[in-house]
Amino acid sequence: EQDEKESHLRKILNFGHTIGHGFESAAKGKLLHGECVALGMMFMSTGETKDRIENLLIKNKLPIKTDFDCEKVFEVLHHDKKSSGDGVNVVVVDDIGSFRFEFMKYEKIKSLLKGAEI
Repeated sequence: EQDEKESHLRKILNFGHTIGHGFESAAKGKLLHGECVALGMMFMSTGETKDRIENLLIKNKLPIKTDFDCEKVFEVLHHDKKSSGDGVNVVVVDDIGSFRFEFMKYEKIKSLLKGAEI
């Protein structure tokens, strides 16, 4: 109600979705939408927050890793509604209870993905 056009507050709900859609497409039906978003949440968090999310996924018997085709993930990212030019707008959570919006360049995402154990 406060943000029907997704201009600020509602954008927070994109946490994990942007990269999660890439994982979902690359997984070709092997993972559910929510599982891919959860993996995306791990990817878009850092430090203790990432560890806490991983522990919750394990506790609930959800996947914490998946094989993915990096190029397929990028293909989906380029077509995301939050994509613009050489990057995409994402929600990053460094600490529980806070978040930040970041325009993340594709090159940064690619380097993070190649170093990821997801």
